[in-house]
Amino acid sequence: MEANGCCGNTRMHTLKTLRAVINKAIKEKEASLSTYPFCKGGFEIGKLSEETEKRYLLPTELEQIKNKPQHNKVLERARRLFLFSYYCFGMSFVDMAHLNSNNIVMLSTGAHIVYKRQKIKNVKTTKPIQILITPEIKELLEWFRTNFPPMENYLLPIITKDYEGVKLYEHIRIRYKRINANMKKLGALLGIRITLTTYVSRHTMAMTLQEKNIPREIISQALGHRNLTTTNTYLDSFETKVLDNIASIL
Repeated sequence: MEANGCCGNTRMHTLKTLRAVINKAIKEKEASLSTYPFCKGGFEIGKLSEETEKRYLLPTELEQIKNKPQHNKVLERARRLFLFSYYCFGMSFVDMAHLNSNNIVMLSTGAHIVYKRQKIKNVKTTKPIQILITPEIKELLEWFRTNFPPMENYLLPIITKDYEGVKLYEHIRIRYKRINANMKKLGALLGIRITLTTYVSRHTMAMTLQEKNIPREIISQALGHRNLTTTNTYLDSFETKVLDNIASIL
């Protein structure tokens, strides 16, 4: 992977998947601990982690997306899916795809979207994320129901085939590429300086909260991370304003 030009984070995530497969194989007695490459003194996956370029929108760019509906309904759907992700604490595309009516739960403070992230939902310590259905989220859900009615009891028009298992996984990947291609077109039309994707909405949400002085521990919980190390890859080390203030003191 390194020879093929894969960055450290790509190698890290790929090897984490390999580690999970080997762990499962050992648990089911299809592999042996004696050849386990990730034990103490073995290959340290965490050391592959590297700081990446932050992909978030400037406040003016975010306002562009919020306030400029599109006449083209396909691009408007892309715009609204981006905003849905943003308002739902930067929810990932795969988690958005799986949302259904069972994820809407009435709590003491009102209706919430309650879900566990697909990538860690089977980890015993994983806690569900609870998102208050704000007027913005409610309006988005109603728009989708009216203009792109979701299949069966899904909340969003992402999954369009009655698939399961590998077929469903591949279907979501195809939809991901198609919708992100439309987001890219939307970003170009609006003059956004970076390629627009649902991943950008996740980073933008995190940075928006940091700029409002929300503690990183809370941002981490909103993102559904299990540790602050992961959260820190989404955020600047310090706000630009803080560094600007330091420069003015010198």
